[in-house]
Amino acid sequence: MRHSSRAEVRLRSNRVNYSTLLLIGAAILATPAHAQRGPAPVAYAWANLASTASYTPNASYAYNPSGGGITITRNATGSYTVVFSGLGSLTDAMLGGLGNVQVSAYGTNSAICKPATWGATTDYTVSVLCYNEDGLLSDNRFTIMVTLPGSNPVDLGFAFANQETTASYTAVKSRAYHSEGRDVTITRSSTGNYQVRFVGMGAALTGSGAGEGGHIQVTAVGTDNGSCTVPGWSSPSGDLLVNVYCFTSAGTADARFSILVLGKNSDVGGLGFAWANNSTASSYTPSTTYSYNMAGAAVTATRTGTGQYAMQWSSLGTFSDAAPGGLGDVHVVPYNTKRQAFCTVGGWSAATGTASVSCFEGYGVSHNPLDTPFNVFMLFRQTTITDTGTIDFDAYADAQVITGVTGEPVS
Repeated sequence: MRHSSRAEVRLRSNRVNYSTLLLIGAAILATPAHAQRGPAPVAYAWANLASTASYTPNASYAYNPSGGGITITRNATGSYTVVFSGLGSLTDAMLGGLGNVQVSAYGTNSAICKPATWGATTDYTVSVLCYNEDGLLSDNRFTIMVTLPGSNPVDLGFAFANQETTASYTAVKSRAYHSEGRDVTITRSSTGNYQVRFVGMGAALTGSGAGEGGHIQVTAVGTDNGSCTVPGWSSPSGDLLVNVYCFTSAGTADARFSILVLGKNSDVGGLGFAWANNSTASSYTPSTTYSYNMAGAAVTATRTGTGQYAMQWSSLGTFSDAAPGGLGDVHVVPYNTKRQAFCTVGGWSAATGTASVSCFEGYGVSHNPLDTPFNVFMLFRQTTITDTGTIDFDAYADAQVITGVTGEPVS
């Protein structure tokens, strides 16, 4: 459903003469590439009551940009439904319009949580399943985030890889977004091993400055106990190429998954991210190329025990506040080269900009804590969206979309 407040002009090919199209084309070419871009609507929640039948999550850790409520319902052991009321009004049928979902297990126990399905009408509804270290459905806490393309923000990409056994395909347009308007393709190289290519995005995420290399999150999708990790990413020939490895309790396995790419300029809110690449160091500064702190201060990783870590983005808490969602959201995924691993969010403090992460061996008999690299980010709600008008040309029939939407930070 398209945002009700947008003003739209649809220019159909059988209704517009060539002189009109030339004038519109000239106006577009004369506009700076990102002049009409703005923030991406982000919704999130901390599902902190694993065994409660139905509840409204803690308002300090839950945010819905539509202004509607958030409800979490436990359907059965390990099965939950999260409803963001009214958020469907911010979705549409265009590129990436149905958004992206990321889910992370919360706690210091070995577990995974994942989206099974998601969709939108007036509300935005996500089904979530959680599994314990034995691969069995189990009640567990989790964090959840929904990202919508909004007003075509820069340095943002996402996709739903929904054809787990197909050799190569282009991600479904309604659940894939690329800030440069290019394709997102997925290639299966072998069982459980995939490469996701964001064509042309590598040029935007290349450099040696803080956060220039970007950030990757991946979550498995479906009704089995599958999980996915990120073995690495690179920018060959100007593309962004992300490797994804998936497994179930039976071993390496094909899986559907949801992938999110964040750059330092993504405009999703008060953002800090890191690739915690040294899993055995007692304390260190992560790779600056793949770490970012919107507050402009230090990023520090500390190992507090085997598989136990504390990440701090100094002063990032200045983006927190007492409004709904003001204490933020955190997500983590293991960065592991073809070894089964789980990482969970152990907790976070907005005041200090610190998040704790716990990592474990994957499915098996030991379930021991595991030293492993990981990707983690902390986000604080920060933006609102103001519509200023749209010229709509369908991308698949006889129009495409050029969106003119601006946003401004709020305290």
